Amino acid sequence: MVVLPSPIFAIIATIILIVLPYNTSHGQEINCYHHETLDISIEEWVTANGGMVHESIERRTGPYGRGYFATADIEAGAVVVKLPLDLVIPHSNSPCDTIQTLREDMADDKCSKYYPYFQSIAATAAQGGAPMDLPSAWDEDVRDLVNDLPPYTHDWNLHTNNLNECGFTTNSKPSSTHTTALFTYVTRSNAYGLTPVLDIFNHGYHSTSLYIPAHDPNTLVLKTSRSHAAGDELLLQYRDGVGVGMGAVQTMLGAHLEPVGSPELFRDYGFLEPFPTLWWFTNGRDERHSFIVADGEGNVE
Repeated sequence: MVVLPSPIFAIIATIILIVLPYNTSHGQEINCYHHETLDISIEEWVTANGGMVHESIERRTGPYGRGYFATADIEAGAVVVKLPLDLVIPHSNSPCDTIQTLREDMADDKCSKYYPYFQSIAATAAQGGAPMDLPSAWDEDVRDLVNDLPPYTHDWNLHTNNLNECGFTTNSKPSSTHTTALFTYVTRSNAYGLTPVLDIFNHGYHSTSLYIPAHDPNTLVLKTSRSHAAGDELLLQYRDGVGVGMGAVQTMLGAHLEPVGSPELFRDYGFLEPFPTLWWFTNGRDERHSFIVADGEGNVE
């Protein structure tokens, strides 16, 4: 047997660690993604990887938390974000599979392709934003205060309860990597998956539209639906609500069909959406009465 001198052994061990990075959270060897720089904003990361963020929008805190605001007038039909699909974390076969994949990617830390994205999510959480503000993360005494409000379902742990099958912990605070991944999935995913930059836009109606253009099937495009003045917040519609149009909502109400409204959004995500908002309550005979608050002056339609 040949015994290597300790300096040579140390050099060989270092080479092995560099060539074959090992992630103890997975229990297996992984390929470490090479980032040109880790000191980069989420917007710069998207741009450096073939995307685009409009020069006249900025990320800052507003009345609905952190979002994107116009720094100059933006006309209707302007493209404000282009996101390559290879930067999207897509849905897997089931929510449980997607959350497990997300948790593993987060555990890869700087070796993950999505590290700058996860850093931006962590920064948001540190400032009190998602994923920490879901009702499932509220203290139990706080949830008790809203139990008697619409939608009267007492299921403020909706997401964690529905995803128990994933084998995740259901602590009221997201203290584990599993629970953090679960909360991130709930607050950040849309029909396409988890979409960096796009998921920073706050929910609202008649502001922007999101689609994949036929001529560029590998890119998600966010375009303005109307003009925005400097200082306006740009919003992105995540749930139907009254976004289907006031006339359509009134027709549904007349036919006793109830669209998703502010009570359901509050239960599921812990925020109150911008106007117009659909509210409802029930009387002692379990009859449901719906109404639309059109603006901040309290005008009802």
